[in-house]
Amino acid sequence: MQLVAEFVLVAADPVDGHSAESIRLQHRVGLLARRGGGLLVAPWGREGPVLLPGIRHVNPHLPPGMGQEAKVHQLSDVLSAQLDASRYRIAHVMGIQLAIPAVIRRRRGLKVLVEPGATPAQRFRDLLDDVRAPQIEELVAIESKTLARADAVIARSTVDAATLGKRGVEIDRLWTVPDGLPVVDGITSTPDLPHIAYVFGGTSRTGINTVLEAMARLPGAWRLSVMRADEGPIGAGETYAKQLKIGHRVSWGRLDDTGPGRIAGAQIVVCAPQLGRVVEAGGWVPDAALWALAAGRALVAPELPAVRAVAGGAARYYDPDDPGALAKAVNGLLVEPDAREALVAAARNRAEQFTWEQADAVLSDLWDHFRDDL
Repeated sequence: MQLVAEFVLVAADPVDGHSAESIRLQHRVGLLARRGGGLLVAPWGREGPVLLPGIRHVNPHLPPGMGQEAKVHQLSDVLSAQLDASRYRIAHVMGIQLAIPAVIRRRRGLKVLVEPGATPAQRFRDLLDDVRAPQIEELVAIESKTLARADAVIARSTVDAATLGKRGVEIDRLWTVPDGLPVVDGITSTPDLPHIAYVFGGTSRTGINTVLEAMARLPGAWRLSVMRADEGPIGAGETYAKQLKIGHRVSWGRLDDTGPGRIAGAQIVVCAPQLGRVVEAGGWVPDAALWALAAGRALVAPELPAVRAVAGGAARYYDPDDPGALAKAVNGLLVEPDAREALVAAARNRAEQFTWEQADAVLSDLWDHFRDDL
């Protein structure tokens, strides 16, 4: 006989990471705990499972270094086993691939809420430079069927919502839940040293070469900290930095526990994703923009709808993938303190529009909507 439980939350990111994906998951888990708890199917963090009242965090047994695709398959198997062992009523799934085991079981009365984010088909298109291979067509078809069968689809921005609408998601099933901001303790005034922080992650192509070429054109003294928010390789552009003869000015690391301090120690935060379907579709959220707003730092970012949806007027924009334009934008802020401080003031005003309280309120309404239907 199956046990009847209410809620299962599913994600492929660790709860204790510092990327936008992990921070979002942290708040989803916290909201679930405050509302009585449920099952969490997600990778264990560095210190083991989530220990919050009411949260049962199953161990998916993911070996260190496992690739993202293999991780998703393993998590899908764990989710399938859990859904077969107990009769869950609501599944909130972060990632369209992980939603497939849930939508297959909708006939049992399971309500499925999907946050697609950046999809595999979008990433594959970027990697193939827009070559429409048969595999992409198959991926798109699977994703479209999953979106069509979900009871609700959650967008992360107005740009993401527009993309999902074009993919056939009806307005009455579409909910937009923008992120809040990461936490930066003890926000200080802008430091005097010309330190620039480049934060990246979550896209198929990093844009690191554009940043390095731009920095090589900057006159005067400066330092660059490159911080990766996701779990990909850190020093992907290290050799290129040495070729440009700026390797001694660049430090490389992951956006870990020391990341907020390094961002707060920068005069300027750079966002520079390489153009591609992931960036244009809007399911990807720019980590750099979120951290710049949270720390109250001047942001330099490409003129893209997905970036402007977060940064608004709190950024100096440049033409995407143009190192010359990026260098001009960064240098302008380095030599114009008043312009830099104007962006700092804009960032602090803009930050007030991105709160986790607002995000949690919308999600609570969504969860209540489907719980009331049971």
